[in-house]
Amino acid sequence: MLYNLIWFALYIFSFNRFAWFDRVFELKILDNDVVKYQKILKPWNLIKYQDDFFLCLWDEISFKEQYQHKYQVNVLDLNLLCESFLSQKTLSMANRMVYQWYSNYKSVLKYFVSFDIDGLLKRWKIERKKTRINNREVLIDNWNIYMSDDKIDGQQLIIFPDLWTLFNTVDEAILWVKWNIFLNSNDTQNQKDKKWRMIKNWEINNIFCTHSEIFQDRNNLKKIILIDPYKRYYENQQDPRYSVNDVVKTMVKIYWASLEIW
Repeated sequence: MLYNLIWFALYIFSFNRFAWFDRVFELKILDNDVVKYQKILKPWNLIKYQDDFFLCLWDEISFKEQYQHKYQVNVLDLNLLCESFLSQKTLSMANRMVYQWYSNYKSVLKYFVSFDIDGLLKRWKIERKKTRINNREVLIDNWNIYMSDDKIDGQQLIIFPDLWTLFNTVDEAILWVKWNIFLNSNDTQNQKDKKWRMIKNWEINNIFCTHSEIFQDRNNLKKIILIDPYKRYYENQQDPRYSVNDVVKTMVKIYWASLEIW
């Protein structure tokens, strides 16, 4: 069968292949089935081609001139694994971090999702639950964190500089409430995948974490509480060399969330 060459300026992120210093390829499609192409290659769709897993970045990437490696596919052989695997707001966050800190997608996206996509899909099916969660707002009064009776229509993120501050500020009973969650960098990959899915599907309302776990594919972030913003732990020393304070300000703009600083 003969195929017509159709050129689209699209970019895909590979979870298991390198393209020079990064994992981003410019996509080259050999096919004449444009309708199927448009259905599969939408922004943030998770796709599979032979043994390779890809995330469709579409054309919204930073520093396009760096990505000259091309990946050629026949769209008829593409397998759509999950639509909107990550949200548009996560795309905006990743692009902003790559641009602002002169980084790359390999270094940035590892904070938002595990690169073991095959294992992630085998352990956890991505589906949104229909149940309504108890969305009680988190409040602080004189360094006392408690759950109020007020409702908030969205998720809340409470960020601490270190575990010592977290456990000396928050009553442990609050962390074990079923609509709250505590993100720990010492969690196993299985635990991290489970929490990632719960946050993505909005099964969790209040997210308590340290600076290293602030990046998640959130459903509907409405409020951020930043504890002790001047601690040195908030400055990341590895690529990307971001400041948590700057990241939080970006999140406020992208999610239209409110910000409280203690």
